[in-house]
Amino acid sequence: MGDAPPPARVLVRAPNWVGDVVMATPALRALRAALPAARIALLGRPLVERILSGTPWVDEFLPAPRGLSWPATLWALRGRRFDLAVALPNSWRAALETFASGAPRRVGYRRGGRGLFLTHALSRPTDDRGRFAPVYMGEYYLRLLRLIGIDGQPRVELPLPDQLRARGEALLHGFGITSGDRLICLNPGAAYGSSKCWLPERFAQVADRCARELGAKVALLSGPGEGDVVSAILGRMTSRLVNDPRAVIPLDLLRPVIRRANLLITNDTGPRHYAAAFDVPAVVIMGSTDPRYTQCPGERAVILREAHLPCIACHRRVCPLPDHPCMAGITVDRVMAAARGALEKGGRELVRCRDCRDAPEP
Repeated sequence: MGDAPPPARVLVRAPNWVGDVVMATPALRALRAALPAARIALLGRPLVERILSGTPWVDEFLPAPRGLSWPATLWALRGRRFDLAVALPNSWRAALETFASGAPRRVGYRRGGRGLFLTHALSRPTDDRGRFAPVYMGEYYLRLLRLIGIDGQPRVELPLPDQLRARGEALLHGFGITSGDRLICLNPGAAYGSSKCWLPERFAQVADRCARELGAKVALLSGPGEGDVVSAILGRMTSRLVNDPRAVIPLDLLRPVIRRANLLITNDTGPRHYAAAFDVPAVVIMGSTDPRYTQCPGERAVILREAHLPCIACHRRVCPLPDHPCMAGITVDRVMAAARGALEKGGRELVRCRDCRDAPEP
């Protein structure tokens, strides 16, 4: 950070999505390592504290301003006298919040005129033809810190303090999970939108086959607003789950649950990154998103996608096509084969789909 004194008070604007928060942990860890005496405050949605409570990298969680509270919250930020502010999200709002903090050093990506609010701005990565180049989000956030002389490794990590570990053990005990059980968690939803979601009837078949063919106890994970997806799966299953998926497991308790799992079968959404943080094998069913944004180095994930489709990685929230081809093309047999391979090999090999030239190498 040059000749300037190290900042004593740091504000970090957190990402808004669960997976992005987990992928921001390398940046938070690097920031703490570089500034061990600083007081680091993380500004974000309430879910951020659920995901990162107990972390050694953050001293304080601040609620992101919403609605009519925004002007008052921005004024309160200025009163905290921050020395450094880092905007991890790409939004104009995040840059304005760092500007409103009054910090003399403000770091973020230069997009959509946001550079006006920043003192250290970085352009988004581009390829040889000037187009945006997909970069793993953990690395994307670390590049901001390199602007101020801080570096780190893009490995994701989640804390599991003793109290949370004990609560998780009690929850798993209530599910009837013992140390010798094979636990497979299924995650059929996605807060981003239905374009990321594999077909509920196929999740139901996978649940039944995991119980019958793999001798597993199966848990179905759900998030807020995913009741219709859960009901569609429950209505088609013949086996029993260990949990009632209509009771949403809070994001903090989800940490010990996924850590205990032998395998996670999931859409490309937040819990996938929990599995990466705890080195749990995962089968990731991916369609509307580009794997280069979300595949963590060293992640024990099997990626299933229809990379040959012209519409693949469209990044739409809802598929405009009637048959949702990127999801419909992934069969139950294919998922089960990947699940067996992940359990046998520890998920260390990436299953490459047809014409996966744009997918990252394993």
